Amino acid sequence: MVSSNVVGYQKLSIPANGYALLANPFTVVGSDGETFPINDMFSDDVGKSTEGRTAAQGDRVQVWDSSGQTYSTYFMSSFVHAWAGTNPRQAAADSFDSGAGYWYQNRGASAFELTVAGEVATNAVTVTLVPGYTLVCNPFPADLPLNSESIDWVGAGATAGRTAAQGDRIQVWDIDGQTYTTYFLSSFVNAWAGSNPRQATTDAIPAGKAFWYQNRSNSEITITLKSPIASAQN
Repeated sequence: MVSSNVVGYQKLSIPANGYALLANPFTVVGSDGETFPINDMFSDDVGKSTEGRTAAQGDRVQVWDSSGQTYSTYFMSSFVHAWAGTNPRQAAADSFDSGAGYWYQNRGASAFELTVAGEVATNAVTVTLVPGYTLVCNPFPADLPLNSESIDWVGAGATAGRTAAQGDRIQVWDIDGQTYTTYFLSSFVNAWAGSNPRQATTDAIPAGKAFWYQNRSNSEITITLKSPIASAQN
């Protein structure tokens, strides 16, 4: 199958002895599907990952299951030199949903980069946010402003509040500090705010990164993320 879409790649930074909250903004080249096999994700960089006989020894990838509010875990198995699930002697055949967010835990003493590649998404992406927490990715290989006019958070039903304890929250992982930067939907400005609830933030979700969304309501809400790449081309 020949693809007419743009093909690209992106470097993802992995800290030494730490965690990165990442996203794969690509789909498989020439595929009509919306999944990406886990053992194809970093195939060119597999030698950079620390291998182990168990998930307590090897590098780990954890994918959030929103419906179960829990993780699916994979580790770099020294038995098969590949990502494995519950069976360390068998390479996992599981796939990521296109645009899925995930944790990468580096157990090694050195930082490194992983390369992800594939077709670039230019169409809008619809995301369902369940009550509780959803791990959402920036599905585009470009920064995605939180307060972009292309994302109608309030109209979608997001909960605004006067403080971060009341409004819906977005948490972005800071690789350098190994901690979160937190934003909430402020009712003062009907926009995402940081430490100042009366000022809309100008921050963005970086390319190649995922973020936590906390939906404080008891109902699912659906948001549409419009590609900044498509906007730039128009």
